[in-house]
Amino acid sequence: MVDFGRILLRLAAIIAVWGAVTELSTRWATAQQPRFELSADVALDEADAVVRGHLERVKRLIADRQWDETIETLRQVSDQRGDKVIAVTPGFYVRIRDFCHRRFASMPAEALAIYRGQVDGQAKQWFEDGAERRDEAALRRIVDQFYCSSYGDEALWLLGEMALERGDYGAARGYWEQLIETPPAVIVDGSFQELRKDRSLSKEDLALIDRYYRRRESLKQYELHARRVVDPDLIRLAGLLRVRGIVGPRLAFPSAKQSPAEVFARLILTSILEGSSDWADAGLRDFATVYPDARGRIGGREVNFAEALTALAAESREWPRDDRSTDWRTFGGNPARNRMASTALDIGRVKWRAPLTPIVIADTDEPTRRVAEDRRSALSYHPIVVGGKVFIGTPWQILGYDLPTGQPAWGTDYAVYRSENTTMDGGFTSRSTIGTPRFTLTAHRNRLFARMGNTVTSSSTENPGRSGGGYLICLDLNGEGKQLWGTPQYAEERWSFEGTPLADDEHVYVAMRKGGVRPQAHVACLDAATGAMLWRRLICSAETPAQGQRDEITHNLLTLVGDHVYYNTNLGAVAALSKHNGEVRWVTLYPRAVDNDPNRSTTHFHRDLTPCVYDRGTLFVAPSDSRHILAIDATSGLLLWETTLAGDVVHMLGTGGDYLFATGDHMWRINILSGKVAHEWPEVSPKGYGRGALIHDQAIWPTRTKLEVFSLKAMEPLREIELSTRDATGGNLVPAGDYLLIAGATELVAFDRHGGVRTKSDDAGSFVPEPVLGDPDTRPPATFKRVIE
Repeated sequence: MVDFGRILLRLAAIIAVWGAVTELSTRWATAQQPRFELSADVALDEADAVVRGHLERVKRLIADRQWDETIETLRQVSDQRGDKVIAVTPGFYVRIRDFCHRRFASMPAEALAIYRGQVDGQAKQWFEDGAERRDEAALRRIVDQFYCSSYGDEALWLLGEMALERGDYGAARGYWEQLIETPPAVIVDGSFQELRKDRSLSKEDLALIDRYYRRRESLKQYELHARRVVDPDLIRLAGLLRVRGIVGPRLAFPSAKQSPAEVFARLILTSILEGSSDWADAGLRDFATVYPDARGRIGGREVNFAEALTALAAESREWPRDDRSTDWRTFGGNPARNRMASTALDIGRVKWRAPLTPIVIADTDEPTRRVAEDRRSALSYHPIVVGGKVFIGTPWQILGYDLPTGQPAWGTDYAVYRSENTTMDGGFTSRSTIGTPRFTLTAHRNRLFARMGNTVTSSSTENPGRSGGGYLICLDLNGEGKQLWGTPQYAEERWSFEGTPLADDEHVYVAMRKGGVRPQAHVACLDAATGAMLWRRLICSAETPAQGQRDEITHNLLTLVGDHVYYNTNLGAVAALSKHNGEVRWVTLYPRAVDNDPNRSTTHFHRDLTPCVYDRGTLFVAPSDSRHILAIDATSGLLLWETTLAGDVVHMLGTGGDYLFATGDHMWRINILSGKVAHEWPEVSPKGYGRGALIHDQAIWPTRTKLEVFSLKAMEPLREIELSTRDATGGNLVPAGDYLLIAGATELVAFDRHGGVRTKSDDAGSFVPEPVLGDPDTRPPATFKRVIE
């Protein structure tokens, strides 16, 4: 028997939602980039001329072996200007404090002894206190201020152990890698020739140098060629070069007390626990060859490292790797922007639908079509799923739905949050605006965070207050969306919140922009309980296509892994900051596209949401102001590779195995070690439409009428899922356990994994008990606990 009352009630609710969301303009006119030329210059918060003068003087003092004055100068610079950055190599910058640590690390033993005589007393006190109370802050203070003290390596070792215990593999790897010295990847021709003239080098030393360095004639430099993952000769080579003043840009502790076998064993253990079986196997093969008899403690007992790790690697293949949560808590699924859903894809009927306001891109003279979306109807919505509830944002509302039924998340109103100010006076309908509105959300534990208000983040110099600044809100999901706090707007100071923040238990991290002819990119930290600003750090400033003459819409997002926040600014720079105090650890510049030439491909300008994707110590970045895709070492900031081969990439879905999956008009499978494109599909058609997802062992790529399903391992097309027969289109995909959400241009559609095709007139089904909200169940297997006891 048909329940007409329920049908009428649902119809009334849908009409109410439609009326609420259409408070937004149904025609948001956002223009495409005109022809322009930009300056390639990127300004950073660099050391001033006085500091650079002091550091140049240090070079002369080291040459004259005046160690007392050298140490005094470096400590003074580190204490007074340590938070500024300085270039180590062209395009690569580190904070001055770490630059000074590198200088200390490269000094001979006699100078290092003098330095340690000055700082070891304080370092010892901090270490003993930190080790006894398991106080990571005290241990980080040693690494931050007295890195080359006698306790720096012990602090790094213990910090790695503590990170591993809480399952933070990226942080553990970052600490332990600093206990292995590595030679510089490149030595310029002149320095290499001077090195070979050093009479203190033995024949064995020269043979070691010549074995690992090969000359590249075209660049007039010698390049490092290493064949093994585990290689003690590389450590010996690094030490040999270090005492002669030749060091790489990566900071490493000089001559750590921990043996290389102990450190490599911990690094292989990390790879096993995080499921990087290919990497672990490669390391194990080398380790068993080089250190077959090495012994130490793992799992609370004395073992032969090679035998114990080999057995653990074999056992790990049977561990359940899926986290059982259906949550999708932020853009990309998690703060690393690299979540793979655990439940295999199996789409059935349409469970429910909800209307979305079309975001219409203004007509322009641009000859090219939009990549992976419609020029007249942008795919701007990116929902999240938390504890059986679906949330989707607009600039003035957050709408909530029950995942199984599509009914309001709580009560009878779909609007979980509604702003009191819904004015449209913000430049949205101006053809002079550059950029496209994007709407994302973030949830951490039982709190939901959103960036609300005007989406213009950088206004023209003629209308400096037009951006409105935007603001952040925090809602209590245990309190049915009750607002806990909201931030003020900073329009009068030309400040804007860039996009949705990320959060941990204590803090909220968000990108900010200060408008102008050369907008500034900043990262800010707020108190998670109150929203109070704790710190804000300048990253860089650079010209944009708006050039101060037009309003600009951006929605830049951060990446949060371990102790670090990573930021692709889309202003010529990628940066890593300490999440504890905001100090910049490194900044890497990349080649910007300084012109928009209609005769060249400019699809990269359509990369609207481009946070760094983190995987096992590497960042993958596709800046919107560059034709390149980059791989950057997350610990050091060193550029690993760059490629322009995947030309139309606008979405980076994440990694699976040893490959990065990226989409645009095509789907690309890129080797994460080399940057080479392994597969491209299709050759001609269809074209992509929306952001896909990685689900279980498959990559799902939406087109306008279908979902294309591929094998992650072989990039083989497995099947096509027709959407047109379900009266649906492609869009931005969000997997959620037994459901798949597609946020299209005009509606949000929820599919289940069972049954046949349903249509818009079908009943959504009955209510289910409200689930308990909470974090994803990511508890490690019992084997993990046994290993680290």
